Amino acid sequence: MPSRERDGYVNQRVGWECAVSAVDESVIERVITKLLLRYAHAVDRRDYDAVARCYWPDAIDEHATFRGNAVDYVAWLRDVLPAVAVSTHQFTNILIDVHSPTDASSETYCLNVSVFCGTEGEPDRLSTAHLRYLDRFECRNGDWRISDRRVVTDWSRSETPPPMVR
Repeated sequence: MPSRERDGYVNQRVGWECAVSAVDESVIERVITKLLLRYAHAVDRRDYDAVARCYWPDAIDEHATFRGNAVDYVAWLRDVLPAVAVSTHQFTNILIDVHSPTDASSETYCLNVSVFCGTEGEPDRLSTAHLRYLDRFECRNGDWRISDRRVVTDWSRSETPPPMVR
């Protein structure tokens, strides 16, 4: 039986031989990290096409009051985000588990700050939330994307925002 260390094979977490070398695992982790960061940037910049490119079209997303496929999720964002004057999704801890060359999962901590507009278009609510993104990723034809996402809110706080300077 080949040595895992000598041959570069990893995955002692589940106790079975895995065809993902340590180098491949590092590359996959980097690709997934960049995908997560692209998602945060796209949402905060209201780049809906870029958000859609982070998901497989048949992906499932469970996000706040939304649950459905990725195509419908992007349509939902187009409806709800105009009420948000500005937002930032700051990803901190990103823990990625590579299960195979085409399957991975992650848990990502996010501090989300959003300023919501009132009926007059002026900021009327500042929301701060700690979120956890529980994601599953698939690689199809060499392209990694989200195949399943559940967002958990650990805590949130709403308050009247201070005057905004732009």
